[in-house]
Amino acid sequence: MLLNCDGMQGFASGKEERLLIAGLAQQASRERPLPCCSFVSFVSAGRSACISRLMEPGGGAPRSAMLQLTVVQDGVKKSETAVPLDVGEFPLEQEVPLSTTFAPGFYTVTAQLEYDGAPCGVYRTGFWVRDEAYLASGPRVSVDADFFEIDGKSTPIMGTTYMASDAQRLFLRYPNPYVWDQDMQQISAAGMNMLRTGLWTDWDVASGGTGVANEHTLRTIEAFLMTARRYRLPVQFNLFAFMPEVFGGVNPYLDPEAVRRESGFAGSIAHRFSGCSVPDVGSDQRAELRQSAALFQYEGEWRSCGTEGLERVAFGALRQSGERGCAMEHSVAAGAASRSGRRGLPREKQRTRRKNSIGV
Repeated sequence: MLLNCDGMQGFASGKEERLLIAGLAQQASRERPLPCCSFVSFVSAGRSACISRLMEPGGGAPRSAMLQLTVVQDGVKKSETAVPLDVGEFPLEQEVPLSTTFAPGFYTVTAQLEYDGAPCGVYRTGFWVRDEAYLASGPRVSVDADFFEIDGKSTPIMGTTYMASDAQRLFLRYPNPYVWDQDMQQISAAGMNMLRTGLWTDWDVASGGTGVANEHTLRTIEAFLMTARRYRLPVQFNLFAFMPEVFGGVNPYLDPEAVRRESGFAGSIAHRFSGCSVPDVGSDQRAELRQSAALFQYEGEWRSCGTEGLERVAFGALRQSGERGCAMEHSVAAGAASRSGRRGLPREKQRTRRKNSIGV
């Protein structure tokens, strides 16, 4: 066991300190994290939760074991299930339907793996049972001429970007509402009143390659929003970070098929939560300059990662759009006349730094 700090002089020799270290070691040996489980994060009212797990105990040959599943709501035990495991090989993936049906609300699940009656690993997660009225009753966010308003009252926004403290940006692929609940409880207790979250990666998994958010993604987002609603935390949900996903297209801004799928992906999420008071769905298209350089280049002829035709069409449309088109044409012509034949991007010293400000 390692202590990631410098202990005070005589720390390891005092009676209380020795008892503390012994207690921590005993706790660590009794309740090791179970490196496995992926559970459902959201179910409909009146249905049994179906528990899915992927288990990889560290070391040792596969052997018979027992998985104890305990479901609790607000400190009250709602279900207890013992699942015998006869594992031939690891990892093991299996579904366990719980016999109890659950009313709307939030539930925590404790999964304890036992070998020969002795606990060897614990995993905690949770799930929500849909409650549309509860989700729709969350805080309402609006703006006046100068400030954000929450439920009609001007409110200074003190928020944070958050996904999950366990899976980070992959929180929609590996959901754990128990972790979200613990984290958001701390966020709320610290005085913060808004969350920024969303997709920074994994769009192909979230859509299954179709360009429309799949049911697993939508249910996971719903469970996340329900958790935020529990602590009255409005959510800004970002769909595309840095540059939109092309979903099989070639240019995120000019390829009609890519734009169609981007719109379909955004629309599928916005439609699902159109009646929800919690999320503010948006797109963060902060394309970094170094990435943009690969998209729009001029070297004697238009080219951009195989999207030459798309850029020609878009440029032609701009030329016909009046003053804006003329300004663009002069800008491009100036770049073409440069010695290198390529319009340069702003250098680091040419970028102006702005103070952080609150915005949607």
